[in-house]
Amino acid sequence: MAKRPTLTDVTSGFGTAAVINGNNAAIETAFDNTLSRDGSSPNQMEANIDMNSNRILNLPDAINATEAVNLQQARDLVSLSIKLKKENQTATAGQTVFTASTMFWNTAAGYDNLMVFVNGVMQGPSTYTVNSTTQITFSTGLDAGDRVDLVAI
Repeated sequence: MAKRPTLTDVTSGFGTAAVINGNNAAIETAFDNTLSRDGSSPNQMEANIDMNSNRILNLPDAINATEAVNLQQARDLVSLSIKLKKENQTATAGQTVFTASTMFWNTAAGYDNLMVFVNGVMQGPSTYTVNSTTQITFSTGLDAGDRVDLVAI
């Protein structure tokens, strides 16, 4: 329910301007305590919002890490995670060749389902060569302790 300002009735001509000015100030304060539907200011939540068991309709697909996901996006993520194959390895000083022991990927021409991460940073195809369905070689040696994640769909 929207907050309504408490207004004073104008009952006589004496002090009318002060009463009307007070009512206007109360209305302005009430407007400042609302969210804008068109995005104009003020348009920031300063408290939690209770949906009272009502649904949020027309929630768009999340594109930023701090946005809510809708049910279809959540289902897609679960479906994708079930299909993912992943193996983590730790590099030794100067190591370039990594061989997967618990997974494999497709090396057919024009088909690339392997993603390679070093310390959480996705590596471009120019940083490594795919040798086989279970082995890659980095173009430069890695540092001792670097975490290599091999992910395939």
